[in-house]
Amino acid sequence: MKFTLLNLLTVSLVTFAVISPDLLVLAVVWDKHMDLVENQYLVSPGKTVSGEHQSVSYINTATESSQPANQINYSYADLTEPLMTFEAEAILLKITLGVLFFLPLFIWSLILIHQKYMVYRASIYQKKVEFLERMWQQSM
Repeated sequence: MKFTLLNLLTVSLVTFAVISPDLLVLAVVWDKHMDLVENQYLVSPGKTVSGEHQSVSYINTATESSQPANQINYSYADLTEPLMTFEAEAILLKITLGVLFFLPLFIWSLILIHQKYMVYRASIYQKKVEFLERMWQQSM
């Protein structure tokens, strides 16, 4: 039992050592992404954004009478709606990190269970062979 616990701790530490730099980079990139998303939605419909080389207005200038009846009219507000809320993204990130951390442990435990099962099956097979050998020796 000591060895399996030691193996479990070893696998956990090695997994954490391998994944931790990736998690660090993911956290930095995710933080930058969240800053970008927050700043992206500061521009609201109807405002004008001016830069060095451009001036873009987000006002919808098309009228409903000029649109055909079967065409759908999308406004800027429809395009800037976030697909997920920040809370949902945070929950998704936690689930992803949990899977990344626990998946190697789960695979290791499956391998350990399979090895134990194979040892059990080998012992059953060996007992059957011994029984058949005894039966054969008695029949001679």
